[in-house]
Amino acid sequence: RFDTSAGNHIKEILLKLNLLDLRILKDGGEGPTRSDEMLKLKNFKKDALLKISSQIKKVKDTSQSLKSMITTPYSQENEKKKEVYEHKNEDLHSML
Repeated sequence: RFDTSAGNHIKEILLKLNLLDLRILKDGGEGPTRSDEMLKLKNFKKDALLKISSQIKKVKDTSQSLKSMITTPYSQENEKKKEVYEHKNEDLHSML
């Protein structure tokens, strides 16, 4: 508790106003309360979790698309290109 002797009027006034420190009055208002700090921390944690989950989802989507590219069979168009390429290769070998 503050020393509330008659010689310390400032501390008496602060005590009556429920203010613990003169700096609060100098700043023009109350400083951040514990609940404000807890809210900031909670929001920070929530934002961090959202960012991490978003990045994890992107990685999963990328890996799925790469996996599907590897396992997807050739389309008919690619099959035709493959046949033309093989035919040209055979022609070249026959010329040699």
